[in-house]
Amino acid sequence: MSNTKPLERGLMPNLETGIEATQEVGEPPSTTLSHGNLDALLARLPSEPKARGDEFERVVQWFLKTTPVYASEFREVWLWDDWPERYGIDKGIDLVAETHEGKLWAIQAKGYDPNNRVPTDHIDSFISESARSIFSHRLLISTGNVIKVIASDSNTAFGVGGTARR
Repeated sequence: MSNTKPLERGLMPNLETGIEATQEVGEPPSTTLSHGNLDALLARLPSEPKARGDEFERVVQWFLKTTPVYASEFREVWLWDDWPERYGIDKGIDLVAETHEGKLWAIQAKGYDPNNRVPTDHIDSFISESARSIFSHRLLISTGNVIKVIASDSNTAFGVGGTARR
């Protein structure tokens, strides 16, 4: 019996083959995520929007836990429903990451068709919810085209897969 398991529940990407439940949880990726592998991974996500979004959130959680630049930054990455300090239903924050210094990042994951634009109103609730003082950073990961600039906060701007720091 293998010790491999999907990322908590759901899909676990293997960067060489697209998406397969074969890589050990916490094992660093054996290669970098290429455009072709990302396309293969996205193509294997469910087509139904809710199921696709849920699976994409798990892929983002896995990515943040295993990609060296984020894995070295974060002590833990939770799905919103699993975060111990969750204060209600998901209103735009999909994941929460805690740094080794105890700072919290609010994360939104949008697994849209890369050829489609993510409507601005689909990220507005994330911007609002993540403005709480408990969060020191925002991270928006999107496979679709996202462009939004918040005029009232010059430190907050989002682009394709962009981050905003306060």
